[in-house]
Amino acid sequence: MKWTSERWSTRPGCRLRRPSANPDDGWRSRNAAAQRCSRRVAESSTWVERSTFGILLALYLLLASAKAAGPLTAEIKPLSVQPRMFAPEAIDVTLSWSGSGLLEGTLELSSPDEDEGRPPYRTHDLALAAGQKNFRLLLPAAGTEGIGTAREIRARFLAKSGVIDLGRFGLGLPRGPQRRFTVCVGRPRFGAAVAASLVWQSLRLERFQPEENDYDLPKANTLPTYIDPEEMPATPLGYTPYDIVLLEGPAFTQMREKPLAALAHWVLAGGSLCVLASGISEETQRRFLTELVAADPRGLHLDFDGEGHPQFAERDGPLFVRAGYGRLVVASSPQNDAEANAERWNRAVAFLWKLPQTLVESVVKTGHWTGIADRQNRWEREQRDRAFAELLAPRNVRLLPYSIMLLILGAFVVVIGPVDWLVLGRFRLRRFTWITFPLSALAFSGLTVFLAGRSLGTLNRRSSLTITDLGHDGRVLRETRIELIFPARAQEVKTEIHSALCAPMSIARYGNGSSGLVVSRYDGLFPTSYSLCQSLAQWTPQMNRFTSIESGEDRSGVVWEKLHPAQLGAKNWREKISAEWDVYRVDRGNFSTLFNESLPKDFAAALSLPPAFGWAAVCGSFSPNGNGELNDLTLGGIDDADLFVTIIARRVGANFEIYRHLYAP
Repeated sequence: MKWTSERWSTRPGCRLRRPSANPDDGWRSRNAAAQRCSRRVAESSTWVERSTFGILLALYLLLASAKAAGPLTAEIKPLSVQPRMFAPEAIDVTLSWSGSGLLEGTLELSSPDEDEGRPPYRTHDLALAAGQKNFRLLLPAAGTEGIGTAREIRARFLAKSGVIDLGRFGLGLPRGPQRRFTVCVGRPRFGAAVAASLVWQSLRLERFQPEENDYDLPKANTLPTYIDPEEMPATPLGYTPYDIVLLEGPAFTQMREKPLAALAHWVLAGGSLCVLASGISEETQRRFLTELVAADPRGLHLDFDGEGHPQFAERDGPLFVRAGYGRLVVASSPQNDAEANAERWNRAVAFLWKLPQTLVESVVKTGHWTGIADRQNRWEREQRDRAFAELLAPRNVRLLPYSIMLLILGAFVVVIGPVDWLVLGRFRLRRFTWITFPLSALAFSGLTVFLAGRSLGTLNRRSSLTITDLGHDGRVLRETRIELIFPARAQEVKTEIHSALCAPMSIARYGNGSSGLVVSRYDGLFPTSYSLCQSLAQWTPQMNRFTSIESGEDRSGVVWEKLHPAQLGAKNWREKISAEWDVYRVDRGNFSTLFNESLPKDFAAALSLPPAFGWAAVCGSFSPNGNGELNDLTLGGIDDADLFVTIIARRVGANFEIYRHLYAP
């Protein structure tokens, strides 16, 4: 090609110069022009690529931020910065939906840390319209309590179109080594904070705990949970996150009828309530206090003057009421530190915490309790736990007889020895021993598993122990059922539960050597109507506890009027009740056995009386919590002169029934 001055490059900005007469100069000119053109094209391409990449990155970040914010967001707040130990926990949930149409699905709450011990919980079906939806949930109790672990919860919304991750939310302070207690303080939104602070601080249990301990007892830590009276729980189980409920005058008068009825049932089932009331003009509040006072087996009654002031037996109160299995104190508010530390108020606080009488006198005299036994007596609790396992273990489970096992083993030895040697040698095939030996081992292993499965059965076995507690008027106040499941194969067992707490109990505690709790999941509206799903291993027993309030039934059929502890003796008890029953009595706090055949020795006493160690010895009985420690089943200290109880027990097939009836002194 011959270069001329009129020839130009087809690319803009890449014009070629006219070559000189020297051939070498032309070659160098053409080479330099080509390099300049390539450099400009490269720069142009780089700018286009960078611009395109920047636009795509901006679009990606915009879409990612929109997806992160999402049309569905959540906010979760705990009611307590540190909840009660081994008890359900209340939280407030706010879901904001900005999408179009209804969003249907369930909310799943789980612990990000597997060591925290909180089981996954899936709520009932939710339908979210545009806007905010606020509701309060009661979370099942954590199975374990790790010291120092962060309290977090992970929320996901399981919609029909997919899973929406709502993030993690803090649930308050990390867990410490202390024994945590919670006081529910009813406070109106515009209440007097100073007076309420003084009262709840005077209710702290650690005020009476010695500074230096020569025994292994953790320090107590009592914290308040403030709730507006109009938002108080409307079911008795809604109060199980609290040890004590404190209601001062304005908060008490603003309580509605349904929450008051639920609170009364919780108190009768073992809760502690402190009412600081002056003038009570509402008939609902008066009837509430009057009915609780009438539930005292000692026959107390409460009157009001013309201005609605409660009339106490002593001037200025307080009034101590043993309402069923719970405690009620009606008093006037302490106005200063001196009144909050006075002997009269200290007795009221000790009464609410159900301290044994010996500890109450020590608190009044010295300001703290003394005489708690060393926790080396832990063997008492372990003995009770082993008795549970032996009591509820299936009786009709037949293990594979030793004769059959020896026969299988002998046959296996014969097959892999003489038979293998002779048969394969006969056909000169001994080189196949490495094939026949593994096949023989697999065949005999399968035969052993098959025979063991037939011996143990193919159906799940369930046995239970039901404890029904009745008031002095014969009304059922609470019911506890401890159930053992013996699965025939590895499976997920689903248990439907209505109006009851459910807490899996550790297998390790009951003698089979396993550790930890079985993987569980709660589905539904806890604790009103839900299901418990558990993944159980074959032939590994699992124990669960179910706790209900005001929903049990007296199926004993006995005439309780004939069974007053003061009228039962070693000679006449059989005239008052049939021979199928074991009979025990608690007369002025003294436990005695009249007849014991169905239950293990001292088993009823271990369930009814607190041990001599740990916090169960400080608090004669805890408010209802439904956990596996069973520390809310005890009836009080053995030195309680006002405690009169008749206990009967029997065996019905694979199940056991225990009834405990309160009596007037």
